[in-house]
Amino acid sequence: MDGVGLRGEDARDAGVRRVLLAALGLNLVVAAAKIGYGRVAAMLSIEADGYHSLTDGFASLVALGGLAIACRPPSATHPYGHRKYEAFAGVALGVSLLLLAAEVGSEAVVRLSDGRAVLPRVGGGAFAVLLGTLAINLGVARWQARAAERLGSTLLASDARHTRADCYVTAGVLLATALTWLGQPGLDVVAALVVAVLVGKAGVDVLRDNAAYLADVALVPPEQVRRVVEAVPPVVSAHAVRTRGTPSAVFMDLRLRLPPHLSLVAAGEAVARASEAIRSEWPQVVDVVVHPEPDVTPEASPAGAPPEGAPRTRWPPPQASPKAALPAGSA
Repeated sequence: MDGVGLRGEDARDAGVRRVLLAALGLNLVVAAAKIGYGRVAAMLSIEADGYHSLTDGFASLVALGGLAIACRPPSATHPYGHRKYEAFAGVALGVSLLLLAAEVGSEAVVRLSDGRAVLPRVGGGAFAVLLGTLAINLGVARWQARAAERLGSTLLASDARHTRADCYVTAGVLLATALTWLGQPGLDVVAALVVAVLVGKAGVDVLRDNAAYLADVALVPPEQVRRVVEAVPPVVSAHAVRTRGTPSAVFMDLRLRLPPHLSLVAAGEAVARASEAIRSEWPQVVDVVVHPEPDVTPEASPAGAPPEGAPRTRWPPPQASPKAALPAGSA
């Protein structure tokens, strides 16, 4: 990667880091407000929602740690770079969400089966805390989603989705709180169970998405690559298109069929033009490996004969006949 590319990566990583740090601070404020009020008012649903918000802060910490490793340049031991550490950070986040879901769910079951459970005390403070934290989370989720799209960051996209899920959970808890205030206290524990289910689903989704990157899921549709490359003269066709990596750092390789009469120089120029077309269409592609090969279909010129006026040097070079290689007098 050239110097300009490295500077662009540094700017991108700095932008991602700023968003994650700001989200971390706001998530900690939201979590503290929910957990503190939930304990004082004996409202398990609000307390559980607070722990869910706390995982948003933990997600930002994990993302920051993963980013610190992922932004390292390629090395002798990691020639393709370290971007997949973003996916490893996502896997850690998914596992933590599943553990949290199990803890919140088990606590709700115990509270539901305990006849001596303390009834929640619903007041104006509950609605103020929930509405205030919901507004903060909605703003954070929208900001993260826009930044993720602008910077091409899988970490920010996952963090934004997690924060958005927290908004849905908080809205559900707000509804349950209103019903409890109207005389249905048992719904507080039911809402905690719903929180546990939603947290577990978020964990499964995060694990699934990041596992796909670790398993080298295709990141660019091959038919789109073929359409772009085949518009570059003198490319006849493209095939065996493969991509892997992460959405912000895609590695691609493909095969190009070129007219058989092309010289090595002309074939190299065609490969360079095809690579440039790919990078222009998909800036997130950090490396392209193109394998040129002669077009040997029946429609190609017979025996690789060049058209009139074309250079005599053919590509690939003709092979020497076995008879010509025999020592003199051995025929």
